[in-house]
Amino acid sequence: MTSFLLLHGWGGNSPDHWQNYLAERLLEEDQSVIYPHFPNAEVPIKEEWIETLEEALKGVQPEELVVVAHSLGCIIWLHYLNKYPQTAIQKGYLVAPPRTDCGLLAIQNFYPLPSVQLKTHNYQIIGSNNDPYIPQEEFERLATDTQVPFHLFKDGGHINPLTGFGKWEWMEEECLKVISK
Repeated sequence: MTSFLLLHGWGGNSPDHWQNYLAERLLEEDQSVIYPHFPNAEVPIKEEWIETLEEALKGVQPEELVVVAHSLGCIIWLHYLNKYPQTAIQKGYLVAPPRTDCGLLAIQNFYPLPSVQLKTHNYQIIGSNNDPYIPQEEFERLATDTQVPFHLFKDGGHINPLTGFGKWEWMEEECLKVISK
């Protein structure tokens, strides 16, 4: 059975965040949803987040896993893959990953990024042309460096409720496609 792993970013998610709506929608479809709440979300510690992720994934078959990560959740997933390079998942969506020097001092212990090649997995990097935490050029470079396709949402900002991404139908449809296969 497919399991959906939702990884939130820095600060956690507000109740109107698209990942919360996605979790509800997937549960309505009787899907397995793993949605760990990382500790110290405002002042995150990479090692604690890795431990939380490891605990959440105990007993989960990676080949049945669909990862939907947002912001710093993308970065912790890359660190997880660096630690467990044989992890081959069913599908992965990395949404709005922040750059190293995005101005958030609280997340600096998550950098530098590990060198991870995602080309052997079914990933997609998703971002916008006006994300305040990563310019479009750097977002495209990350997609090139990890060798995965990217999807650009024009004027999507950080792809969060502040830029109109509360209930996000595009992501729900993407996840429902995985179920229907």
